[in-house]
Amino acid sequence: ASLADGDQLKGRKELLFIGCDLPPSSAAVNGAPKPSGPELSHKQLLELLEDVREGVAAEPFQKSISRMKAENATDPGKVRDRLGAVFASACAPAMKKQSLAISKKSFENMFAQIWSSKEKSGIAEATHEIEGLLGLSKGQWFGIGGTPLGGGGS
Repeated sequence: ASLADGDQLKGRKELLFIGCDLPPSSAAVNGAPKPSGPELSHKQLLELLEDVREGVAAEPFQKSISRMKAENATDPGKVRDRLGAVFASACAPAMKKQSLAISKKSFENMFAQIWSSKEKSGIAEATHEIEGLLGLSKGQWFGIGGTPLGGGGS
């Protein structure tokens, strides 16, 4: 769930703030983000992406996405910001399953490992499927092919 500015926090809440800027897909290998933290194998990355896809495809998540987009239809920046928080909630169980911490650093590491493995079998396809479930075009979330959300050309 997301909170609007000025919403009162009632009781104890755990908040997760994430963000990870990836270089455009045309970036040189030297400019790509470097994973830091536990390195996942190709198989583990595919399992992680499949678990994320399942979380994103779940009906409660899809309802949350639809509601968020309807509430912020005129402000793409708010949609992106809130989508990040909602996406993080869908990723958390998948990350725990792979024994990854639920932290900003872990999310950045996850994105960096996915980016670094984008040429490996199944990675780009899995990210594109997740992006479609998020209501985005290819490359808009993971930056693999297409145009990143809020970014320039690929």
